Amino acid sequence: MVERTYRSLFKNVEEAIILENQNQEIIDSNPAAVEIFGYSREELLQMKTTELKALESRRESSQEIYNNPSTQSNAVFRTHAKSSSGRVFPIEVTLVSINQSEEVFFLSIIRDLSNLESTKAQNGWDETQVKQAAKQIKYESLFEVSLQGIILIEGPPNQISLVNPAAADILGYEEEELKSLAPEELESSIHWTDRDEILSQMGSLLRGETDSVRTQGRFIRKDGEIVWLDLSMATLGSSGSLSILATFLDITEWREAMADIVATNQDLDLYGSLLRHDFRNDLLVISGNTEIIGMLASHNEEIKQYVEANLAGVDRMLQLLDLFGSPEKSRSRQIAPILEDIWSYATRTYVELECKLHIDPDVFMTTVVSGRLLPMVFNNLIRNTVKYAGPNPEMRIEASRTNNHIKIRVADDGPGIPQEIKEELFERGTTTEGTGLGLYLSRRVIEAYGGTIELADQKNENEGAVFVIKLRIKEE
Repeated sequence: MVERTYRSLFKNVEEAIILENQNQEIIDSNPAAVEIFGYSREELLQMKTTELKALESRRESSQEIYNNPSTQSNAVFRTHAKSSSGRVFPIEVTLVSINQSEEVFFLSIIRDLSNLESTKAQNGWDETQVKQAAKQIKYESLFEVSLQGIILIEGPPNQISLVNPAAADILGYEEEELKSLAPEELESSIHWTDRDEILSQMGSLLRGETDSVRTQGRFIRKDGEIVWLDLSMATLGSSGSLSILATFLDITEWREAMADIVATNQDLDLYGSLLRHDFRNDLLVISGNTEIIGMLASHNEEIKQYVEANLAGVDRMLQLLDLFGSPEKSRSRQIAPILEDIWSYATRTYVELECKLHIDPDVFMTTVVSGRLLPMVFNNLIRNTVKYAGPNPEMRIEASRTNNHIKIRVADDGPGIPQEIKEELFERGTTTEGTGLGLYLSRRVIEAYGGTIELADQKNENEGAVFVIKLRIKEE
């Protein structure tokens, strides 16, 4: 809807609009540009903006935008243009730089001042009068093409005296119909649920208790459809003859989208609660049965190891359910206890894995910027080692401090990462098997905490996959 509105505005305004690239090559133009300059749109798209100027020189203010678009984003200047027929005429140009990704574009809004110059000569105006007339023409044009509805209410008795096309379109009336509405009809166009509040705010304005208000409310169009408006009202004039200038936008689609989001979040919250409840009950059943198996096979050390691994996995899943059952209260944690818990989980869960942990003394008691998802990143690396590093894998986790970061190096003794997927290792879907989400999500989590994760070089030939994670130290 917004794109259609702007495209309509682009086509219908009286000013020429030209979009050019950094080489000042024209890449788009509106119908008014075709009319003002006398070239077809196809011809304009083969030209540079410099070819439309009668004078080669540009004002310094406009040249600064071309030279340094990052430091100056807009300028207004006057110059002379030349049409396809060779006619030279005065123009006013509003030039704006637009940064998109790594490219810079320039948008020119060009007003033909020929009629204004003619009026100046006929009436003997000085430059100040010309500028005032130009300003009035500009405001009148803006009023006509504004995407916001604009109405002027004069009272008492609160009669609409001025309406722009956008206001008529939003409310579904012709402009003259709106002007002819009686005060009680104007009031009844406000939905009854919001009527008292909005009329009370208008009263405060007219009594001089405030000079402007902004609110949102429901209004009834001529066809009976209810629309939500974002409404701003301000007073004009002096005491005893105050008028209200109201500007508004139709936000119905936005309000409906927000209502859908709220409803969806409520459904997800309920669904999440049901899942947590059912998962917890099933996990407790698994845990209880596993403990019974452990007691029945207490004489068998190998079975006891697997029982312990199963119980560790159940404990981790129960912790995850608790973790996502309530809002996160802190975005910082001491890193050493997190790493110790991860090491404990790895040694309990994976019987075949030998996991070693080394934490430098200056890392203890250090708090990093992190959250409840951080352990899942290390759990994913551990699972990858168990899955891909071969039988009886070894893993080493080392934590050290470097400037304002904690550096965590995770290395295994497997075959390493295949060369063909290294460059896209952290992209979604990159995998030798499985979903290809693990490392992609790990990077998203670490970057959300302001850190980095990357594939690193091996220190020796005994190392396989090596990852380095850097987390920001929490400033006191």
